[in-house]
Amino acid sequence: MNQLIAHPLLEVRDCAVALRNKLAEAKSLELPSYRPYLDEQIQSIDEALTLAKIPDFYRVAIVGRFKVGKSSFVNKLTDERLTGVETSPETAAISLLRYAENAYAEVKFISAEEWAEQREAYKADPTDPEAKRYAGFTKFNEPASKRIKEGGIIHHPHFDLKALASKWLHPGGYTHRITPGGWKTKEDKTKFRAEIRKFTSSQEPVHYLVDRLVVHAPVPILGDNIELIDTPGLDDTERFRVRLTEDLVKEVDAILFLTEAGASYSQSDKEFIVRQLRQRQIKHLQIIATKIDKTYDAKVHDCRENDEDPPSFEEFCRKEEDRIRTEVKKTLDELLASNQLSDEDGYYFLEQLDSVPIHLISTHYYDDKEFEKSGILAVRDRLYQILSTSHRFEHSRKLLTDRLTIVVHRLRGAFSGRLNAIEAEYNPEKVRAEIAKIRAELEKKLDFFAEEAATLVTAMGNEQTALASIVPTHLDAICLLAEGVFHELEKGDLGKHWQSKRWGYWGYLSDLQSKVADLIFPKIELLLNKYIEHFRKFSDAVKTQLGHLEKEVVAVEQSNALSGLEPLSLSQAHQKVLGEFEKLLADQAPNERDAILKQLSDFASQEVQTRIQAAKDEVHNVRGGGTTWRQNETVSGFYNTVRRLLSSALREHLEKHFASFAVGLLAQANSVYPQIKTELLSNLDERLKAIESTLSLATSGEKTRVTNYLSDIIAALPDVGSDKTEKVDTVGKGAVTHAKPSVAPAVAHELKPHSFEIADGATGYGYDRVFGPCITGAQTITVEDPYVRKRYQVDNFGQFCSLAVSKGDVKHIILKTGTAFGEDLDDTDSRLENLKRELSKNHGVKMEWSRSEKLHDREVIFSNGWIVKVGRGLDIYYPPESWSSVGAFNYNLRKCRQTKVDVLRREK
Repeated sequence: MNQLIAHPLLEVRDCAVALRNKLAEAKSLELPSYRPYLDEQIQSIDEALTLAKIPDFYRVAIVGRFKVGKSSFVNKLTDERLTGVETSPETAAISLLRYAENAYAEVKFISAEEWAEQREAYKADPTDPEAKRYAGFTKFNEPASKRIKEGGIIHHPHFDLKALASKWLHPGGYTHRITPGGWKTKEDKTKFRAEIRKFTSSQEPVHYLVDRLVVHAPVPILGDNIELIDTPGLDDTERFRVRLTEDLVKEVDAILFLTEAGASYSQSDKEFIVRQLRQRQIKHLQIIATKIDKTYDAKVHDCRENDEDPPSFEEFCRKEEDRIRTEVKKTLDELLASNQLSDEDGYYFLEQLDSVPIHLISTHYYDDKEFEKSGILAVRDRLYQILSTSHRFEHSRKLLTDRLTIVVHRLRGAFSGRLNAIEAEYNPEKVRAEIAKIRAELEKKLDFFAEEAATLVTAMGNEQTALASIVPTHLDAICLLAEGVFHELEKGDLGKHWQSKRWGYWGYLSDLQSKVADLIFPKIELLLNKYIEHFRKFSDAVKTQLGHLEKEVVAVEQSNALSGLEPLSLSQAHQKVLGEFEKLLADQAPNERDAILKQLSDFASQEVQTRIQAAKDEVHNVRGGGTTWRQNETVSGFYNTVRRLLSSALREHLEKHFASFAVGLLAQANSVYPQIKTELLSNLDERLKAIESTLSLATSGEKTRVTNYLSDIIAALPDVGSDKTEKVDTVGKGAVTHAKPSVAPAVAHELKPHSFEIADGATGYGYDRVFGPCITGAQTITVEDPYVRKRYQVDNFGQFCSLAVSKGDVKHIILKTGTAFGEDLDDTDSRLENLKRELSKNHGVKMEWSRSEKLHDREVIFSNGWIVKVGRGLDIYYPPESWSSVGAFNYNLRKCRQTKVDVLRREK
């Protein structure tokens, strides 16, 4: 079964779903006056679950120039030959590689409607980049490069393009499925790849009709819900494919950027890295330098030819990594120089690039079983680390955690207050008067804080106004810088032949906005950071005032105790709001800045682009004597129009976003006081409501029922917003997370030998409950289970190891299991070896494993003297209903098979 790599989002989601279900069940027990309150909390959780959807896959893009070794690298990374490595460029379509128990491929074609749109675009302008697909397909029979030799005669093969289009282009699109005859033999896989190649090779015209290829295969790394995306080369002459690649990597969790060891960076390499820096994708990037074996051999040969001592492989790799970092820094230096930024400003961007990991790899070393030297294993390990902190997953986790924290805080405060009101003896009228007095005093304190906050907001507004007064000067410089891109294009087009210009083979502006954005973004980012700096100054001052307010709140609370009831915990409410404010400071402003930078390449409206096309058409109509001179005059006029239109559009775009950004920061600053006031006074309202609800309980039976219900809900509340929900120990490839979604702590008791039975379909029996009490103090754990043969059984063992590492003092884990067979053998043995390496490398735990046909017992032996015998071994769970269900990743919520558990103490 597929499962996602460990990520805290999965635990938080399970906590949210469990709480939501608990509240839904509780509605029948709740007082009628409080049921709408429960509905509000349920709706809040539902909204967060919808927004914080768990992505189906971790998306990993493989990017680089043609023949840099992308396909060979993918084959080694997956330990399976899934892509072609022919000498001519073969990856002409984007290929997605996903996991499936039984291999098959889906070729997804563009729709007949899209094809018709491209045909019309081609008719209007044969050079239109949006029609490149159509142009390439319809002219496929023309190039001489398609000639082949058969029987000693060279002839031009002819493809029936009309028949191909009719066969594969359908209204709404069409998906063609390719199913191999099998997956066990080399011949089966070779035939499967050959069938796929008919649709993806640049030697076949049908590849122009393919939107994307999705290959499903039983490959271990894909089984961790990783989707590998094999892309065409960045230097592809068909620019539409390059744009598809660049659009696709905007929404991935990791980018493996391949370059060749010893080679200089091409312009396409530089542009790609700069674009990732602008689009905030640099933290997802790994640079992979391929063919290090050839580069090293060449270096050794040169040294020997010159009678020099060759460097060791390790020394050579260190120097090559330094060379690559120097190449990357040169790219950044060029960008910063064009923006006329200081070294101090440049350091801000250099820090981001320095964080990019660099790997030197060799597929030949990997084939020769020199795995560590090959670098492939290091890439794989680092990839799992990056995916475990995926931005897409982290965004969803944060959204869900923040919402869940608010709901839990509300429920804990409201229900604790109600419990206190039920159990205590007090005079309701007296308490009402005391609360009214507290409210009056609090409002005075809050009014004073409001005045202080307003003064700080005004000061921040004045600073932003001063900054806004010099923004136009910065925008002048930015627009002037952007015009340099236009000048370069103009210079190239003026040098083209008059026939090329007449037929429209010039003025390629499709990527112009992105090129401009990539050039100017450093200056814009640093300017936005000045606004953020004002907000930081404001927030620091506000936090000081909030500290004074907290002392005032504590004083009010201490001098106004409620008669017969627990304190109001107003200071806790204050701390909660302060914590939310600090998170807002850390995230909101930078996120808004990043959104502006990502949208920077969309500054030209459709109206502007239409006017540019009209100006371009004028050149096509130039006829008569002196054509070249007259064309060039018109081309120059065209670029003057382009500069004017785009500079105006860019300036308007930036002015709007700068103004919006400044207004947004001020709105955040103004929201601090209302948040504090609402949170503090709502505590008073909740306590009054608790008193009123208590008065409605007429009998002792009703009081007992509500008390039990409230206590049950409070005990079930997860402790979100603390470290407990965010600590993750990832053990092994694809191991399940061992985050700790805590509930109310159980009463500690001395462990004694005992037995219990897990009923069929029961939940609440995670490994922590079954084995956890026995782990403390055990340095060696021996697991004897004959059935660790299949993928999900290895995952179960990984979950157990995760528990052992995080909960105890374990130094040594021994697995004794039964013999595997068939495909299970390769898969499980590989995964156990990965787990062994991960435990040793990251946790200092030695792991041993062995297989035996004679093993029958199922027990876990702890060196502290405890033995746990489980009738079904580690395999006690039913599969989840789906991998997006509550119990998919939290074993405590997984349904169990019926089994007996004996906890024994070994005799000394």
